[in-house]
Amino acid sequence: MKKFLTIILLFVSSITIFYIVLFYCGYLPIISNNVGFDAKVFELKRIKLKHVDVMVIGSSIAIDNINTDVMLNNFKLSYYNFGVWSMQMADDYNLLNQYVDKYQPKYVIIPSTMQDFLEERNNTIPKNSNISENYLGYYYIKNFSNLLEIFKRRREIKTDQLDNNRYDCLKFDVGGGTSLNLDDKILAEKKKKDIHVSLTKFPNQNTNEEYKNLENIAGFLKKKGIKLIFIQSPYQTKYVVDAKIKNNVMAHFKKCSDIIKNNGGAYINYNINYPGLPDNFYADALHMTGTGSVAFTKQMAKDLTTIIK
Repeated sequence: MKKFLTIILLFVSSITIFYIVLFYCGYLPIISNNVGFDAKVFELKRIKLKHVDVMVIGSSIAIDNINTDVMLNNFKLSYYNFGVWSMQMADDYNLLNQYVDKYQPKYVIIPSTMQDFLEERNNTIPKNSNISENYLGYYYIKNFSNLLEIFKRRREIKTDQLDNNRYDCLKFDVGGGTSLNLDDKILAEKKKKDIHVSLTKFPNQNTNEEYKNLENIAGFLKKKGIKLIFIQSPYQTKYVVDAKIKNNVMAHFKKCSDIIKNNGGAYINYNINYPGLPDNFYADALHMTGTGSVAFTKQMAKDLTTIIK
């Protein structure tokens, strides 16, 4: 029996040491099926963020369209962009429940488009648990399938961190954002994929639930005494040509505005306030180039000076 226990102990110790070696060599565990989310968690671990006054959260609209340098130059408050690809309102609500108590923000900014109201919550992203660096080891066990998956994920993240000339850029700046600097070839490819097809599916069977999640976010932040600022990010209106789609989009604007304002938040719609941006400001119909994000964020920062103090 003693020999058996010794063997078990040696086996467990070997596995533990193996995971520790993986960890310190940069082969971090798979947390979710969202590569961008995992990369953001690892970045938060690396920079050891403790507190933030202005928290930006949301989808790729948040990380691509909000320029860090402009925000830091205009607001003398601690700032970080927690944006992650493909996040929906349900995912934002999930993360805010985890991040608000940890980082104690005074303001939460959610830049958004209609695409943030189409999908259910990503169930692979942890819910009601601390996803800080102290718990990363747990995910080696929870989501371990084989070593190949960990190696593939690390390679994927490293590739996306190489430069800004890639649509799926994960080269985070000091404030957690990215600044797309796409060459003409990539821009041409992306602009072929407009939002018309996806907007023909808006609203869908998940949209009402996502409105409820936005209402949950607004009510939650109100109770916490945190100012919610909802930014309807601009999009290239030339892609929205169908009358039915236009009506659906306008109804969406009103729905979001009502939810935010009824809970004491600020709602700013830049499709109305800041229309007609040049084509070179956009990487596609929704996401901005580095040039576009600078111009847009300057306008947004100007409008927020009476709100963020």
